[in-house]
Order: sequence, then C-alpha cells, then structure tokens
Amino acid sequence: MNFEVPGLLWGMLAGLIPVLIHLIQRKRAKVHEFAAMEFLLGMNKAVARRYRLRELLLLALRVLLIAAIPFSFAKPFLTSDVAASPGSGTPTSVVIVIDPSASMSARLDGEALLDRAVDRARALIGDLRADSDAAIVLAESPAKALTTRLTYDRTLLQSVLGSIVPSAGRADLAGALRIAEQILVEASHERREVAVFTDLQATEWEGLGRPWSLERTPRVSLIDVRDGDAPENAAVTKVVAEPVPGMPRDVRVDVTIRNDRRTNLEDVVTVNLGTRSAKSALKLGAGETVTKTFTLRLPESGLAAGTAEIGPDELLLDNSRTFVVDVGRRISVLVVNGAPRGVPHRDETFFLKAALQPGRDVPSRTVATIIRSDELGPAQLATSHVVVLANVEGLDDAQVKALRSFVESGGGLFISGGDNVTADGWSGALGELSPLPIRGIQDVSREPVHIGTVNTQHPMLTAFDAIPDASLFSARVKKYLLLAPSPEAKTTVLAAYTDGSPALVERLLGQGRVVLFTTTLDRDFTDLPFKTSYLPFVQQIVEYLGSRLEGPRSRDLVVGEAQAIPATDGVRQVEVTRPDGHTFRFEGADLAGGDLRFRDTRLVGIYRVTQRRNAPADGDGAAGAGTASPERLDSAFAVGLDPRESALLAADPEALARSLAGAEAHAGAEAGDARPLRSADERKSDLWPLVLAALLFVLVFETWLGFRRSQDAEA
Repeated sequence: MNFEVPGLLWGMLAGLIPVLIHLIQRKRAKVHEFAAMEFLLGMNKAVARRYRLRELLLLALRVLLIAAIPFSFAKPFLTSDVAASPGSGTPTSVVIVIDPSASMSARLDGEALLDRAVDRARALIGDLRADSDAAIVLAESPAKALTTRLTYDRTLLQSVLGSIVPSAGRADLAGALRIAEQILVEASHERREVAVFTDLQATEWEGLGRPWSLERTPRVSLIDVRDGDAPENAAVTKVVAEPVPGMPRDVRVDVTIRNDRRTNLEDVVTVNLGTRSAKSALKLGAGETVTKTFTLRLPESGLAAGTAEIGPDELLLDNSRTFVVDVGRRISVLVVNGAPRGVPHRDETFFLKAALQPGRDVPSRTVATIIRSDELGPAQLATSHVVVLANVEGLDDAQVKALRSFVESGGGLFISGGDNVTADGWSGALGELSPLPIRGIQDVSREPVHIGTVNTQHPMLTAFDAIPDASLFSARVKKYLLLAPSPEAKTTVLAAYTDGSPALVERLLGQGRVVLFTTTLDRDFTDLPFKTSYLPFVQQIVEYLGSRLEGPRSRDLVVGEAQAIPATDGVRQVEVTRPDGHTFRFEGADLAGGDLRFRDTRLVGIYRVTQRRNAPADGDGAAGAGTASPERLDSAFAVGLDPRESALLAADPEALARSLAGAEAHAGAEAGDARPLRSADERKSDLWPLVLAALLFVLVFETWLGFRRSQDAEA
C-alpha cells in the first residue's frame, strides 16, 4: 500500500482523543462492601458484560471515525496488475513490439522464449478495452510493421501474432521503436503506449540512445519474457577452414567455442567434413573461450561442406556451425610468354610450366595455357583465374585495358622480371599495373644476393614458416628489377633481398591482386628454378591469386551480412540457392557492377552458387586455349549465427528505462505477468473512495449504537 500524501497520516493520532476523554472522565469510586448490592450484581453479570462490550465497541468506532478522516485524505492506493493492462482503464492506443531474434529461440522450462512472448502478447490484446486499438511491430533486422496502422480488429491482431516465426538474425529494437512512434502519430486516443516483449539481451540494447524523433513520446514498457531466469548456453562462435599449404587434400579446421554458463562445461567437439569426421574432448570453465584445431584429409579434391558442433543446450541454434572449404579446385592460369625460344629448356616458361603442372606423381590444381603476348585478348581473360606476364616487354592499349578490367573484377596478375621488362616498355598504362614503378635492371653478378627476409605470415608464404633453412633462401640472384618508391600505391613488400631491395611485392587493384617478382622465373637472372623451393613458391603464388575468382571468398559470414560474388565480364548468370531451397537468379543489369552483393542471408547454413559463363565465340583466342575453365562454375558459402546472439546476459531494465530518455519507460512486469507496468498514477488502485464509503457506514453504525445506549439509559 502507498499514499499520495503520506504526511497527513500523522492526523490519525487524533483517534486517541476519545480514549483520552474516556480515561479522564472515568471516576474511580471508593469500594464499600454491601451484601444486598453484591447479591444484585451477581444476578446481573451477563447484562453488565454486554454493556461493557457495547461501550468498548462504541469507543473503537469513534477512534476509527476520527483516524479514518486523515487516512482517506492521505489518498492510499494499491498497485494492481489488472489495472496495468493497456486500455483496461481508459481508451488506449498500444503498439506491441515482438523481439524475434535468435536468442529468443532459447528454451526455458521446455518453452521457447518467442512462444512465451507471443502468448503474453495475445493475453495483452485480450485485456484491451473494446474502444482501445493496437498495432504489431516485429523487431527483426530490419524492423517492420506487421500491421501498418492501429486497428480494433482483434481477430486480425491474433492472426498476425500467429504468423510470427523465429529469426536467426539480430533484433533492430531501435528501429522497431521508431516505427511504433510513427504508427502512434495517427492515434486517436490521448493515451499512447508501446509494449516490448523481449529477453532483454544486453548485446541487443548496446549503444541504444533516444530513438524518438518527436517531442511527445509514448510510454514504453519492457516485458522480460525470461521472468528473470538466465538460460545456460555454450556456443560454437567461429570456424575457420583452410587447405593445408603443400597438401592439396588436407584441411585445417579451427573451431572456437565459448562457455557462457555459470558452471564448467565438459563436452565433445565434433567436426564433420564431407565423409570425414574428427572429435576432441572439451573442458571449459565458466566464461572461458577456447579454439580447437583439427586436420582432416579428404578422399578427393573439390568443394566440401562441413559442420562443427557441440552438445545441445537451451539455445540449439549456436551449438553447431557450418563451413565451406574448396580443396583442390582447378585454377585456370594463362601464361603470357614474353621470350619464347625454340630450345625448350631455354624458353622463358619452361620451368614455370613444369612447376604448375609437375606431373601425375605430384598433386597440382592448376591448368596452364601458354600464349604469346600478341595473342592476349578478352576471350582468353574471360576463361582464366590468373594471368602470368613472364618477361613481357609491352602490351598495346586494348590489351592493357582488358587486363586492368580483369584484375579490377577480381582476377590475379603475376608479373616476373627479365631482360624485356624495362622502364621504357613498362611506362604509361602498362606501368600502372605494376605494384611499383620499374626503374631498370640491377646487375649484381659479381656479388649475387639472396632472398633474405620473407613475410611468412602472408598466405602466399606460410609454407616457408616452418622451414627456416628452405632452399628459397639459398638461391642466388644475379639480376633483379629496380623499383621506385610510390607512397600513393597500396603495395606490400612480402620478400626482400639481402641488400634490402624488394624481391616480391603485392598490390591490391580493385577486387583483384597484382604480384611482382623482381627476378626471372627461368634461369637467366637466378638459379631459383633449380631449387626444391621453386615448385611450392610458384604454386602458392598462383593459388593465392586464383582464389579470388573461384567464387565467394571463404570467411566467417554471419546472418544478415552481404556476400560478394564475383561476376566478371564472362559471367552471364548467377544463381544462389538458400539452405531452404529457394533460388535467386541474377543476370543482365544485376551483374553490371562487377561483384554481385547477395544480401538475403537470413538463414543459417550453406548457400550454393552457380555461375554461368559465356562460351567464347569460334575463332576467339589462341588455338592452344582449349583448357579454358568450364561454362558453369559451382561454389558455395556458409552463413552462421552472429556470436553476439549467443551471449544471453540480460541488460539492466532500469538502465534501459533511463536510456529511453523522455519515454517515461518502466521496467517490465513481475514473473508471469503478461502486461507492462505503468507510472505510479496510472497503475494504482485508489483506496480512499472505499475508505470514505466505509467511514459513512461506520458513522451510521456508531449513531445506532449511541441511540441504543440512550434508550437503555432511559429505561
């Protein structure tokens, strides 16, 4: 019980006045023993007892009458759940906001939180007055109104609630509140309210400021459907799968698990990839995170999909995570021979071809096509993943333009040095393709240099991380290209000679990459082709450059993120199939921008991508270009749950109420309550009218008792 004017309660002390008067007027006579009187009193004890009881009751009523007056003036009231229902007291316009995010799929006592939210929203609608209207907003990402305006149609509202399904994405609560405000602008009732049914997940409310755009803001009530309980949860938050360098069918899988439970976790991590499977015991303390590493060997090369999973708990969505890895996919390499010779072993590309296609005994996933520089054209580029310019003197403007477009659209370009690569030949538009400007050729034949420093953390060079004495570092270099510094170029020096000059340089160009090796790929400038490191060195560079055009890049994509799908000049159609089997088709103008950005990643799982290319016209390209990539390219990418949805820690409802500045928001209801609370003056049940009514009854009763007393006295 509460009081609006508690200071008036001091007036209840006035109720002691009748007691004081009674005590003051009470006279104590001296007692004299008188036998006849004792006989009479003994005969009338029952009458005396009733008389005393009536006197005490009359005294109590007078005390109550006097005390009740200041008590009623203090305006007592009780908080009442029935009075808290919107529209139950006065006509109200209510917008119901439902949080359908992934965390709302967690189960408590066998019931999904989203089902609990819908049931309580149904109860709220059932409690509305007949002249109260309502609307429903779904706080998915992005938020949307399920009823575009307020309605009195209870059947429609209940039907809309029944259509709500769980989402695998995040909640857009700020957006939902803005939509609710826009709907309430057209409300015909003075009282306007928003009821948000949510699990109060802290990560959903992070950074929430004032969502309102108007000065008059609705009242907001936050209903915690968890009733204060916290689901126990552990999650697979990240999976990284990559082919093992130098091992074409081996895949390394790194699985990250986070334990958000209040207790230790003992479980088993299972990785399934194709037909292969691996397991590892898992022990995690409360709040800890660990990464488990697995290595699996696939029976054959190609595209493989897998899952990493732990045991089930209250939130099943994050107990497993899918991933995709492309193992041994063929890469089409177009080699432009800048110095062809009649003697095979003296040809510029003799060693390069042997490294790219070493034979049946050594696994390789590259298919090389060798052409002369005058044969390079758009048709050859359209069917290639990587272009190698091996000691090429120069190209005409049309070739340079086509080559630049190829790289900017996601292709890989590998440039090697030689006698033909001069400052004059590599000026202008062709020079702009080089990571750094070429100044000339440096001759160090008298004191050959070696490759001294290598960035082994780069994907191209990780194979040499565990081999500090690799033959790559012992190869002698007699000549190399001198490069001019260029602060404007987005370049990275990946390897340098012992004299400090760049040996391997990378540049990002559009969606593609350009790599420059400043010495030759044959034996003219260096003896590297005779070293055992030559084969993995060349293959790693080509595989790195070719990975961009094989389809979507393998990365940890989460629900709601857009996926870039390469759509180069040769691609005429792209099809994307969601995990539920729904297919999207893109062609024509959809592919005009180079990369296609696929945004409908609302589901968790594997998305299949099919790219169809234009077949080259008859007579296009070189006669030897028959190893072009196929007209159809299949790839895939995986979409997982946002790790933030796995963190089920609840936000402080009072802090949220304060953050909704000007909204007069109030923390949610008691356990099991399906209705939001109000501010004090709206959710109270006033008692003072009842007290005044009771006071009238007491006054009548006191008057009747006094009248009876007077009659008895006269008798």
